[in-house]
Amino acid sequence: LPNGGMICVTGNGGSGKTIFVNELAAYFNDDDFGIFPFDSLHLPVPYRRKMMEDKEIVITGSHPGVVSKEMSQKTIKSIRDGKDVPIYKSSFIEGVVKYSIASNYKNKKYNAVDGLSALHNNLKNLYDVIIFIACGSEVEFQRRIVRDINERNQSMNEIKRVFDLRRKQYEEHVAPYKDGADILIDTTDSANLTVKFLKR
Repeated sequence: LPNGGMICVTGNGGSGKTIFVNELAAYFNDDDFGIFPFDSLHLPVPYRRKMMEDKEIVITGSHPGVVSKEMSQKTIKSIRDGKDVPIYKSSFIEGVVKYSIASNYKNKKYNAVDGLSALHNNLKNLYDVIIFIACGSEVEFQRRIVRDINERNQSMNEIKRVFDLRRKQYEEHVAPYKDGADILIDTTDSANLTVKFLKR
């Protein structure tokens, strides 16, 4: 992409998407490469937890319902059109879901969109390159324990409670995107990564 473009980095949780895209950014000038955190468009975790407690539909980060179709399409189309877009912070206060603008994403020559759900809502054709990063279920679980306890203040019980459902929704809603990827990276064995280049 000598003239710039849109790069999607997706895959299952704990596979190393954010680590990868940050390493990729290191090869570029800061003025040329930007990373948009797609998770900023997600429904807030407290809201999703309440839905689970109320035994309504359970929405993990893999579920298409985790993000508004209108919001996601508008945001990614705007980035593709060369526009700056808001980075949101979602909250669930007094029974109401709210989105506030946390910062502003400045459009760059190369725009990488990092997120588990970054291909939901028919966004595939808005990207020039799709990189899918995956790892095995057991490895994901072990990595989640380390990350979610240390960085997301979650308890072991909470991680265990939702992991199987999260993985099931990943296999159902996210894993099929592998077929449309340009590059597949398997990080199950972090010392011996497997990389495949595909034609789309």
